[in-house]
Parts: sequence; structure tokens; C-alpha cells
Amino acid sequence: IHPHSMRHACAVHMLKHGARIREIQIMLGHKNLTSTQAYTRLTANDIKDIQDKYHPREKRFRRVAANRRV
Repeated sequence: IHPHSMRHACAVHMLKHGARIREIQIMLGHKNLTSTQAYTRLTANDIKDIQDKYHPREKRFRRVAANRRV
């Protein structure tokens, strides 16, 4: 285990659980966002799950769909 792998795991964990990329950038102490992006590599499924969970439009569509089922 290397220190950078710990930083990577922490950054990915935070991003998956709703932290903004800018917040992670500040926490990691990066000047450039591209440096932070290197720590936060996600799969396409990870990105879709995050969007489904946190994007305001997705939340609205879920509410509408739930109301239609009732």
C-alpha cells in the first residue's frame, strides 16, 4: 500500500458519496483540477449511479414516476 493509493481510494469514496470535485480538490491540495481528476477515476456505472442519486433532474423524474404508479 502506497500513500497515493490511500489518497486515490479516499477521493473516489468521497466522490461516490456525493462530494463535489472542487471540495476534493481543496482537500487534496491540488492547484489544478486535472490533478484531482487523476485521483478520481470512475467507471461508467459509477458515474451513472452518482447521477441517478444526486442529479436534481433525476430526483424529479423519480418523483413523477412514483406518483404515476400510485
